[in-house]
Amino acid sequence: MEDWFNSFPTEIKVGYQRYRVHLMGEEERRNCGDKLGSCDHVRGTIKISNHLASPEAVNTLLHEVMHAIWWVWSVGDETEEERGVNNITNGMCCVIADNPDFAAWMISNLSPDK
Repeated sequence: MEDWFNSFPTEIKVGYQRYRVHLMGEEERRNCGDKLGSCDHVRGTIKISNHLASPEAVNTLLHEVMHAIWWVWSVGDETEEERGVNNITNGMCCVIADNPDFAAWMISNLSPDK
């Protein structure tokens, strides 16, 4: 396990719904079909594997948050969900990693006191 889990968020609010965020151990991951993460809209939980390197952990958590966004805002057809979420997540991770000043600017200007 990498150091990213020390500052790992335990809750993420997506629209009206709060998702509790948990790390999955090896056994739980195997029970989920070896998925790196999952988002359960009914239970309000997001889980990601605890064995990921830092970039994979960020991508996986963002991917699951995108599933939550898809659900909460009823973005579209479920048959297109995985492909759409995966493509947008990978693009967002690249944009954020390649433009740290842009990411910092977004965060500072999206804070509630603005």
